[in-house]
Amino acid sequence: MTENKPNNLAPMKAGDTFHCLQSGLTVSISSGGITRGAVLIRSQNVVLTAESILENQDRNGDSFLDSIDDPEAQIKRWGRVMIGRGEFPASESVLIPGSLEHIAERERRRVAAWKIPDEEVRAIALQAVQKEFGSPKSGQISTKYFGGF
Repeated sequence: MTENKPNNLAPMKAGDTFHCLQSGLTVSISSGGITRGAVLIRSQNVVLTAESILENQDRNGDSFLDSIDDPEAQIKRWGRVMIGRGEFPASESVLIPGSLEHIAERERRRVAAWKIPDEEVRAIALQAVQKEFGSPKSGQISTKYFGGF
C-alpha cells in the first residue's frame, strides 16, 4: 500500500467516511459478507468496512483511497477531484450546472410546475425554475448539406 500520505494524515480505516464530489466513480462496497460494485453519485457518503477497503485494493495493495487527501494525485488519475474525507459538505450544492443531474432536476421541477392547476401559482413555480436553473441548452443541431459538386 502507498505510504506517502500528504499532510501526514492517517490512511482510511474501517468506520471512516468519505464522500463523492463527482458522479461516476465505481467502487466495491462490502457489507455483511456481500460485495457489490456501485457507481457513486455526487454527495453520496460511504462508510468504509474492512471488507470494502480490501476489495478496493489492487494486486499491489494500492487503492483509490490512497489519494483521498491529495487533490493533485486525483486530478492526475481522473482529471478532476472525485472524493474527499468525511461527509459531503452541507454548504456545497449537490447539483453542478450543466451536469446530467442538473438537467434532469430542472426538467423534473419544470414538469411538476406544469402540473399545477392554478395558472398564477404555476407561473410563479415556472419562474422559480427559470431563476434557479436558467434556460435549457438547445438540443437542436442545424446543418446544411451542399450536394451536387
